[in-house]
Amino acid sequence: MKSKIQRGTVLLLLFGILQNTKAGQDSLPKMVSIIDLIANGQKYDGKKVFVKGFIVVEFEGNAIYLSRDDCEQGNTKNGIWLAFSKDSLDGKSVQDFNRSYGGLFGTFDTKNYGHLGLFSGTLKGIDRAIVNRKPNRNLDDLTQDSKQKNKSVKK
Repeated sequence: MKSKIQRGTVLLLLFGILQNTKAGQDSLPKMVSIIDLIANGQKYDGKKVFVKGFIVVEFEGNAIYLSRDDCEQGNTKNGIWLAFSKDSLDGKSVQDFNRSYGGLFGTFDTKNYGHLGLFSGTLKGIDRAIVNRKPNRNLDDLTQDSKQKNKSVKK
């Protein structure tokens, strides 16, 4: 009799652990590519996701793009609108993420297409960011730096 009670207790404990593990997995963000969000958005609607890409934080232009080229060419359908709920994440201003490659944690929304309906969905409730240390600078900045270095070397 005692062993049946012990077995029953162990089974109940295992069942409880499995239920908690499953619930915990549902609340963890799923790592998803921008391509998958665009192609299969309904699958992720209302779910926490982690998505990587080229991040832009500008007036009426907050987005994460598949690539820097998509941003520069205005290919907004290869981008997800970003709805930041606060001005800073992880102690940094969201402006610090502008024009950087990185990843964002948030909830995907397929019904909101961002500014003027141009994007392929919205990432809202963004609560964490992982970005490269320095924003990517444009080619003009790099060319200017190179010219200044050459001038100082010639002197």
